[in-house]
Amino acid sequence: MSEIKAEPADYYNGSPLIPTGNPMVDGVGPASWANRSDTPDMTFHGTAKIVPMRLDPTFSIAKGDPDPRGLPVIAADKVIAGTVIEVWVNRSEPQVSYYEVQLAG
Repeated sequence: MSEIKAEPADYYNGSPLIPTGNPMVDGVGPASWANRSDTPDMTFHGTAKIVPMRLDPTFSIAKGDPDPRGLPVIAADKVIAGTVIEVWVNRSEPQVSYYEVQLAG
């Protein structure tokens, strides 16, 4: 575990931490992260929980809903950043988790 480069804003338990170094690289504030296991989340049955839709034919886009695959991804500057190439689904919940995007250029 590394040194936390922050100090409490006050002297009570649960007081927010204020970065004392560079908050963008010191792991506190806007650059904070949680150490997580480098293994995929699994379902109760032992299969990967989040997968591309092409690997699980039990999932599909609802009839009448637009299929995002093939649609452009437009950034805030109105420039096309890429194209959606796949939809990733959460097998434990009936929902889309991520869009896989092929970047332009």
